Amino acid sequence: MRNRYLEKFDSIIKIKIEGKNINNYIKRLIKNKINIIKLIPVSYKEVHLIVKYSEYKKISKYKSIYKISIINNYGTLRIKNIIKKNTILLVTFFISIMIMIGLSNLIFTIDIIHEDNSVRTLIRDELARNGIRKFTFKKKYNELERIENKILLDNKDRLEWIEIIETGTKYTVRVEERLLTKENKSFKYQDIVAKKDAIITKINASSGEKVKEVNDGNLLVTYISTAEGFLELSEGDYVISKDNLQDEVQVGDTVEIWTNGIIMETYPAQIALAYRIEKVG
Repeated sequence: MRNRYLEKFDSIIKIKIEGKNINNYIKRLIKNKINIIKLIPVSYKEVHLIVKYSEYKKISKYKSIYKISIINNYGTLRIKNIIKKNTILLVTFFISIMIMIGLSNLIFTIDIIHEDNSVRTLIRDELARNGIRKFTFKKKYNELERIENKILLDNKDRLEWIEIIETGTKYTVRVEERLLTKENKSFKYQDIVAKKDAIITKINASSGEKVKEVNDGNLLVTYISTAEGFLELSEGDYVISKDNLQDEVQVGDTVEIWTNGIIMETYPAQIALAYRIEKVG
């Protein structure tokens, strides 16, 4: 005998039989080995039977003058009938469930927590580059960890720490900027050395002590004339070393210079060699 609990899932129906001499008809069914699960007398002209759907087909063969109709069904047949009658409703229900599941796996909001707008822009661009945007599907936990590490690696000079937290349909991104300690460079006093001979014509010092002056060790002279029989020079200023200066001179004094006549193209022009420099008058 099968378990009664399992019988509930079979295609079982409840039928109504109407006619005269119902008892004779029931005896006939039993004689033909019709399996009747339950018999419910209603009146002397009506009885209800609970049988399997397969037995109902056999019962219909012996109905003769009796009227037989299905008044209820159970088990799988009942389920089938419910599904058939409510197909549109069930389809709508399942589509709604799928839409809800899909929407619950989408990200609608991304909040980046940091006071610096440039950092927020950087993180937003990095998230987008790694597939995290609004209205995209959520990432798995391991994937979020991989993205966090990649963003830190790509911005190791800018970012110290980042965390992506999922809350419902929102990502909250917390980030800390890397604070770089600026190296204090101290400079020792150094000499300024020219690549070739030059004259200091101007000094602009904002601090420290000047150890040289403009034209230090030289005379700045203005050409007046050349002795008769010697090469004339162009008008203008010339620089000449004080090495062979015979007298102390002041600004405005006139001097006489014995030179080899070679002029160096500097600014001001420089007399290459002076054998003797004397104050005149």
